[in-house]
Amino acid sequence: MRTAHFLLLTSALVLNPSAFAAESHELMMCNTYSGGGGVSVKGRTLKCEGEPDARGYSKFWTTSLTDLYGQGWRVEFMSAYPASSSGEATVTFLLNRTTTSGPALPAQK
Repeated sequence: MRTAHFLLLTSALVLNPSAFAAESHELMMCNTYSGGGGVSVKGRTLKCEGEPDARGYSKFWTTSLTDLYGQGWRVEFMSAYPASSSGEATVTFLLNRTTTSGPALPAQK
């Protein structure tokens, strides 16, 4: 009998995906310079690119990695490449944040 209940519940969820909360992902690019001699970015300010304005120009703003983590952002990818002969490097981050819009509405009949 337990198996029948489990199969019925599984079938209901498969047939009604709206029973789950809607989930989406936001992506954002940020970059900074490392200190000379490595790619440590602790305490560094990140320059992040936001949504373009009405004229199509990107908006930039600054923040810290700690603040971004507090807002739910996670580092998806990081790369570093030499920026100058001084030993600094440009460090680029691709950040990802998962958002949910709450419980989905019941299916319309």
